[in-house]
Amino acid sequence: MVTASFVVVIAASRGWQTGISWADDRVTYYLILFLFYLVNYFIVVFFNMALIHCARLAFKGEEVTLGKGLELV
Repeated sequence: MVTASFVVVIAASRGWQTGISWADDRVTYYLILFLFYLVNYFIVVFFNMALIHCARLAFKGEEVTLGKGLELV
């Protein structure tokens, strides 16, 4: 979903023309690559923290739900 969101935004900004190579502009290329990296790893860390919280709850013998996992973050 993260990749799709970036592809849609890039394609829409180019007028949905796939023949234009945006990789020619190195600054834009690295900026988009960095933003993709930042967003992707934010999502990974966010949900890993929720998973760790669920594991801690399970070890304590408490009920584990998605809501309780996301409650921490």
